Amino acid sequence: MTFDRKDIPAIADDYVLGLLEASDAEAIEAAMERDGELRAAIAKSRERFLPLDTGVEPAAVNGELWNNIESRLPPQEKSTTNRPIRTANDNKRNRWRSIAISAIAATVVLAAGLTFSLTRTAEPLVIAVLLNEAGEVQAVVEDFGNEKATLRMLADFAVPQDKTIQLWTLPSREVGPVSLGLI
Repeated sequence: MTFDRKDIPAIADDYVLGLLEASDAEAIEAAMERDGELRAAIAKSRERFLPLDTGVEPAAVNGELWNNIESRLPPQEKSTTNRPIRTANDNKRNRWRSIAISAIAATVVLAAGLTFSLTRTAEPLVIAVLLNEAGEVQAVVEDFGNEKATLRMLADFAVPQDKTIQLWTLPSREVGPVSLGLI
C-alpha cells in the first residue's frame, strides 16, 4: 500500500478502528516497523480511541435485534431444500465436471479400441501351399474367413498370352468350387 505522508493521521485512525482491508492492514503493520512517524500516529490514535473501548459496558444482544436487521435487508430467494442457491454463472456445478470426465473416458476407450484394432494381427483359418508338377512351392494362399484372402507368389509363372490365372477353392463337396478371384 502506498500512501501520502500527509494522510498518515487518517490512515492511522482507519487502522486502529479496523476499517482497512486485510492486505492494507498487513502493509501498514510492515510499514510501522521502519516508519517512526507512522508508528507514533498509530499510538496516538489508539490513545484517542481508547475511551470508546473502556467507557461503554458491553450490551447483551437480544434476538429481536437480528430480526430487525433481517427486516431491513433486501428480500432474497430462499431455497426450498438445504442446498445453496446457485447463480447462472456458477462454474462449480458437478454437471460440467461429469461431462468432462465422461468425454475423457470415452476418448480413452476409443483410443484403446483403435490401438487394438490397428495392432491386432488376424490369423488365417486356412493355408494352402500351391505346388507345380515337380513338387516345388510356387505360391502360398491364406484365407482369413472374412472374405479376405492373400496370395504370396514365391516363383515366376509363365502364363500363356491368351490365358489368366484364377484361384479357386473347394470348401465342401456339397458347395462345389468357389472362385477367389483373378490373379
